[in-house]
Amino acid sequence: IYELLKSREIDLIIDDISPCPSFAYLLGRKFNVPVVAHLYELFGVKWFILRDPITGTIGFLTEKIFLRLFRYKRYLTASKHFKKILAEVITPRSNTLIEVIPLGITLENYPERIPKRDISRVRLINISRLLKHKGHFILLRALSIIKEEINFELIIIGDGPIKGILEKKIKELGLQEVVKLKGSLWGKKKIDELRKSDIFVFPSFQEGFGHVLLEAMAVGLPIIASDLPVFEFLEREKNCLLVKKGDPQSLANAIKLLAKNQELQEQFSKYNRVVVKRFTWDRLVEEEEAFLLKTINQSM
Repeated sequence: IYELLKSREIDLIIDDISPCPSFAYLLGRKFNVPVVAHLYELFGVKWFILRDPITGTIGFLTEKIFLRLFRYKRYLTASKHFKKILAEVITPRSNTLIEVIPLGITLENYPERIPKRDISRVRLINISRLLKHKGHFILLRALSIIKEEINFELIIIGDGPIKGILEKKIKELGLQEVVKLKGSLWGKKKIDELRKSDIFVFPSFQEGFGHVLLEAMAVGLPIIASDLPVFEFLEREKNCLLVKKGDPQSLANAIKLLAKNQELQEQFSKYNRVVVKRFTWDRLVEEEEAFLLKTINQSM
């Protein structure tokens, strides 16, 4: 990379900050090449979940400091909510630009969900890494509240460090017959599981965007999710039910309500298939390409 920069063969550097700036910023400064910082969220307390105690503490204490020291002129993020947070952290100068371009999907890869045959049993699905902040324990507690009131099964797709603890909790709550951990699935296998399901449940405490929600919307699944400001494509009672994060009773009430209301499920499903068309990669790639070209031209 150094040699390419030295020979002026690179017009732009994209620094994927996940979660800290890299030496790309310094190389850009040295060779007068524009650098765009790609950033979706601040880790915050997630440092202690995703890293060992020492690294987590260092990351938590220095994350915002590094962002203030590395004065990028261009930032690319995925939500208006995080744009506001980022602006408060970096205190933008007059020549600083924070562009919002959401993540997208290839809609053709997501056929509409398979028509339901057995309406007596609702199939819930959750897809996420098995991490504490993803809300799996809240989901299990919610299901334990309503397990005598509705006939359901829950499919959890994903893997992670809390798998063993999660398995013990499933047995402890007497849910081993209705909750299935399927591990990590990708591509068609994951999409097929979505298409066979009735409701997507996502009780996460913190997200940078929530791309998996777009995947669920693409196949036409109604959604129940934590009420997080970053979920800007979710519209309460139009395509989803939003619940207070960390509240198993609120989540239980939402699951019971939607599971028993076929008409509401269909309403959410149809609306999601329409909304998700705003998030196709074809359109979003053009937006990002235009932004990057503009950055290059303005640097000349």
